[in-house]
Amino acid sequence: MTLTPHDAIDALTTAHANARPDDEDRLPSLPLAGSALQKAYWAEVEPDHPTQVVVFGPTQSGKSTAVNLLLGHTAAGVSPLAGHTVHAQAFLQGHSDADALEPFFEGYTRTTPDALPGDALDYWSVAAVPGGDSVQAVWDTPDFDSLRAAEYLDSVARTIGLADVLLLMVSKDKYADHSVWQWLDLIAPLGKPVVVCVNKVDEASREVVIDALLARLAEHPISAQQPTVCLMPWFDAQDGPPDLEVTALRHAIDDAVTQLDRTALTHGARALIESNWADWTDPLSAELQARDACEVEIREAGDAILQSYRSEFLDHPEHYETFQHSLAEMLRLLELPGLASVLGYTRSIVTWPVRKVFGIASQTAGRARPESHEVQLLQDRHSEALSGLIEHALTEASLNGPNAAWWRAVATALRAQRGPWQAAFDQEVADYRRDFEPEIQRAAEQLYAGLQEQPAILNSLRAARFTADAAGVAFAVKTGGVGLADLALAPAMLSVTTLLTESALGKYIDTVMDALRAQQFDIVQSRLIDNRFRAALAAELDALSAPGLYRISQSELSAIGDALGQSA
Repeated sequence: MTLTPHDAIDALTTAHANARPDDEDRLPSLPLAGSALQKAYWAEVEPDHPTQVVVFGPTQSGKSTAVNLLLGHTAAGVSPLAGHTVHAQAFLQGHSDADALEPFFEGYTRTTPDALPGDALDYWSVAAVPGGDSVQAVWDTPDFDSLRAAEYLDSVARTIGLADVLLLMVSKDKYADHSVWQWLDLIAPLGKPVVVCVNKVDEASREVVIDALLARLAEHPISAQQPTVCLMPWFDAQDGPPDLEVTALRHAIDDAVTQLDRTALTHGARALIESNWADWTDPLSAELQARDACEVEIREAGDAILQSYRSEFLDHPEHYETFQHSLAEMLRLLELPGLASVLGYTRSIVTWPVRKVFGIASQTAGRARPESHEVQLLQDRHSEALSGLIEHALTEASLNGPNAAWWRAVATALRAQRGPWQAAFDQEVADYRRDFEPEIQRAAEQLYAGLQEQPAILNSLRAARFTADAAGVAFAVKTGGVGLADLALAPAMLSVTTLLTESALGKYIDTVMDALRAQQFDIVQSRLIDNRFRAALAAELDALSAPGLYRISQSELSAIGDALGQSA
């Protein structure tokens, strides 16, 4: 999988949106990074594009007023009410190249300032304004700290990402707010020129405010950009601000423009990505680690079923009924001279195909024949495995760790699917047993072929005592008096087994039965455990969907890391 950097940012944004579908307060660093990458690309293809000055800040800091001061006339709407500006708004001076800005606001609708809807936030506006000799765009942005700000932080971040120069407007009462310094720390890796203007400062507080602000700036990474600090006093709206302060602000912006180095934009975008990589991907990696842990649990649960199947059935001298089935089928192949005159009715029972007994309840005498030990064992162990997985998921969820939501979703899914999965597994067991009958018949034919090379043993098996006993056992099985697993303990089968295994055919019998046992194990492992038990659970993990889940694969995360030059 190959992704572009922009696709990678989109994939990360989608993953975080999956985890918090109803939470508008997502990571602003993601749209900021996407916009910064787009800015670097714009600089590569059009290095002399108009300067982008972005004004941003908290509520009631005078952002729109500052925009108008920079433009030299009123263009941005000003209101004494907090949250008046809720859209990104560009005012173009000396040019009308608005189309180049479209990629920064993918998914948004462009309009004019007077057409911005108050109740829809996925809009941005552009207006051409007089600019004299200036060739620039001055941006007004929504605040980043109001109660509603979470709904439009995306547009704030996109606008900051396209900036050449950033003007942070703060009031005297808010420059120390945590949100202000969070944003300064966030934009610091971009390395863009920054001007900080503290608004509404009275004359008596000027020195104190400047000293406090410079000291605070020195403690943060943004100090590497050597931000210029300006002050703006209280002023009457009708009279306007003092010319001296306005001139100082404009000069600060002009000086910042001279610091522009668009060749460093790619480096800044990469630095931003690197500084935020852990925040973006650690929770995704943790979820993938939880999935890996769950897959280990599933694999071990399947191994436990197979281990029990081997020890309690295949290798168990009393429960491995398949060998007895093969012996019964082999006896059916024997010619029994004179048997009709001796046993009469019982011959029809002896020659009754074992496959009719294999896995099918007897209808004779209205009684159900005892269930096969193999069937019951596989069904019970499968049920126990599901119970163990559910219990493990609930335990992990109860710890309220970073992946509690993921484990809760797993537990919910397992409980919801347990009944259908058990039914499907039970049916697969029945189908497997039916499909395996020809292998039992072939094993019987191999045994019979070996017997034909040992006439003495063959004649012993044809003795009336063995056949009569075998006929009686077969009759008991057919009428529900004894289970198939009990064939191993019946006198006839004990006699036959002893005769065969202690004779010259012993090694040959072991070879045939070992091959049959190995074949049976391989089929159960492949068909029942891998393709039914494990595959059903893996498919459920792939389809897992619930609030709190990032739902991203390791291959996708690795592709994102490759696209953004990070290790995932």
